[in-house]
Amino acid sequence: MKSLRFILSATFVLASVMKAVNIHSFASEIRMYIDAYMSEWLEALVMPLAIVVCSLELWVGLLAWRQRYVMVTSVMFAVMMSFFVYLTGLNLFFPTIMGSIESCGCFGELVHFSPFASFVKSAVLWVLAIILLGYCVRLDIWHDAVAMIKDWRVYAVGMMSVVLPVFSIMFFEVLDHTMYIIVYVGVLSVMLLSYVFVYVRHEK
Repeated sequence: MKSLRFILSATFVLASVMKAVNIHSFASEIRMYIDAYMSEWLEALVMPLAIVVCSLELWVGLLAWRQRYVMVTSVMFAVMMSFFVYLTGLNLFFPTIMGSIESCGCFGELVHFSPFASFVKSAVLWVLAIILLGYCVRLDIWHDAVAMIKDWRVYAVGMMSVVLPVFSIMFFEVLDHTMYIIVYVGVLSVMLLSYVFVYVRHEK
């Protein structure tokens, strides 16, 4: 169970970090999916949706490293991957008149998946999430949820998770590319060290 949790956690964290490198590009991917398969009124929420997806993936991925919240995070993994499987499956098996969207944006613009590869990747992660949920089904989700609500560090990690996409919005088109990447990596490093300080240090 621990290996499944770490695989999903690492995948979610990596996906979030790579999406947030250029949040504008990820927002464009979301706009294409909205135009093809969703309601038009969501177009006004493209950037907020991009921020929410990036932040939620990072938040859940980081929290999943803690055994204490395994039940809640396993449910969130399963729910999120179910949505991604549905969306990538829709894109693969029911393309629009213009064809399938070529890239899912799952790992930002640095890694591109074909519609088929995107669906297979999502399906494999969904299966892992369901297996993890099956291992955790006997645990008390309400107890874990109450513990999370009472834990101030959960909110601290949530606030940290918003930093990268907001940083991308503010500075991607302002800084020189090389300088942007250097500062981005620096901000990410500070965030991860803060996470270690907030959780690991306080649990000793």
